Amino acid sequence: SVLYTDQHPNDVSSLILICPEGHGIGAPPFMLRLLLTPGIGDYLADVTGDKLLLDRLNGYSDDPAIVNDLRNRIKPSIHIKGFRSSLLSFLRNMPLRDADPGYRRVGERRLPTLIVWGNRDRITPVALANRVHEAMPHAELHLLESGHLPQYEHPTLFIPILLNFLRSRSELGIPKPR
Repeated sequence: SVLYTDQHPNDVSSLILICPEGHGIGAPPFMLRLLLTPGIGDYLADVTGDKLLLDRLNGYSDDPAIVNDLRNRIKPSIHIKGFRSSLLSFLRNMPLRDADPGYRRVGERRLPTLIVWGNRDRITPVALANRVHEAMPHAELHLLESGHLPQYEHPTLFIPILLNFLRSRSELGIPKPR
């Protein structure tokens, strides 16, 4: 959503970011470097892509029931033609590690922005929340006691935060999200 907002600034009136990507630190892991390599990455995605994706879900939550539910939701999609290649394209074309300039450009626009982060997120560690908030200092930042999916792990905490953000936009006369 930040990338889209950066590229299409007139199309977005507000942002809601949940454990957003783009500020990876350090060198990419070895397997990611391989996946990004044309030819080798395509072969690896075909051979082990399903396992890599499903194994990655272990980092989404400390709750095994949530991880199992995610697996059950994703497994049917894995076999759809083009699924693996779309994931590979995402990895190769999204600024997963160097999006800070885009965040800063969007931050300069001071759009109403809500950032929600899980303080036990192992996919996009909560330490990165400070970098995102520095780029968007006007944003509301909420840290929840959860992993990578705070909206899924704790909807009773997340929904009031979301509704308050949306209500505040409505009271300001800002058009509601489409």
